Amino acid sequence: MLQFFDIYLLETVINGMLLGGLLALLSVGLNLIFGVMEVVWICYAELIMVTMYAIWWLHVEIRLPLPVAMLFGVACGAALGLGLHQFIVRPVLSAEPINQLLVTGGVLFFLQALAQTHVSAEQAAIIYAMEPVFAALFGWIYLAELMTPMAQAGALVVVLAVVLSQRPSTSLADGSDEPPNAYLPPK
Repeated sequence: MLQFFDIYLLETVINGMLLGGLLALLSVGLNLIFGVMEVVWICYAELIMVTMYAIWWLHVEIRLPLPVAMLFGVACGAALGLGLHQFIVRPVLSAEPINQLLVTGGVLFFLQALAQTHVSAEQAAIIYAMEPVFAALFGWIYLAELMTPMAQAGALVVVLAVVLSQRPSTSLADGSDEPPNAYLPPK
């Protein structure tokens, strides 16, 4: 039973909780930005992702001390945010809000697709499957939002699906992990 809950599942749950908490924090900040500044800019989470990746890369790959890596990573994120604002957002500030949404949405999808090239398909699927669960959980914890029984059941189904997808595979009778293809003749 313990091998059912291996370290990868624990890591996935912790990463999902961190991502959900981060997204809850970002949603509160975006609410403030949209309400006060009236700028529709939806790629904040991706800018923070780039900043975090820069910090990780500088600390792990380049071996800078963590405080120095954090300083340079935040500077990198700030420079990217400034560049995006100057060259992409500023030209559409006087336009309708839908234009701001489309432009920053394009940046959002570009940065997400770029980031997904650095993780396996299984990891990306698990991370994105757990995102709404942890966002709802942090909304319940921090914003006192109510989760209906249907929402709780849906969250439970997603969590169970992630747990079951992390189980070690069982080999088939012929020793392979893949089921035979019914459309191909046997070798």
